[in-house]
Amino acid sequence: WEQLIHGKLQSKMLSNSIDKKGASGNQVLADRKFTNEMHDLVTQSLNTPLQSSANPTQIIEQVSKPWGAVIDIQSEIDPSVAKLKLSPSVTQTVTDVLEEAITNAVKHGGAEKVWLVIKSKSSNSLKLQVKNNGAPMGKPKRESIGTKLFNQSGIWSISNKNGLVVFKIQIDI
Repeated sequence: WEQLIHGKLQSKMLSNSIDKKGASGNQVLADRKFTNEMHDLVTQSLNTPLQSSANPTQIIEQVSKPWGAVIDIQSEIDPSVAKLKLSPSVTQTVTDVLEEAITNAVKHGGAEKVWLVIKSKSSNSLKLQVKNNGAPMGKPKRESIGTKLFNQSGIWSISNKNGLVVFKIQIDI
């Protein structure tokens, strides 16, 4: 529940609220569509507790979709892993980490552009990098749900470099 609420639902709510600022038209229909999408996310999560297998290309498409009308997301995937079928648990971890990193970029930094990079660190690990043009990151105030997710997922770091916030994590596959 924690990851569903903090990850998928929070991302959907945040992207919808930002999208509404520039939207016009029938508010009742827009609200009804949003409510149905939220219902579908919860129902889907309850019916499929664990993600199925996917490759990095499919994962990036999935995590980028809710943000399409809100921010610019660019991606780069190492060809050696682009079509690599990941186990269900690794697929879930990579999906959760990318969703959290994108949400943090928008929520905490006000990012308008995000770059997702997936490379092969070795034959048994992936290196994910999420860069964004949001406000520079300050000192973390406390351990949050997102921090716990990152700690459980791999070895990670976050820093400010050349005007960008850069999040890196190495995940064993």
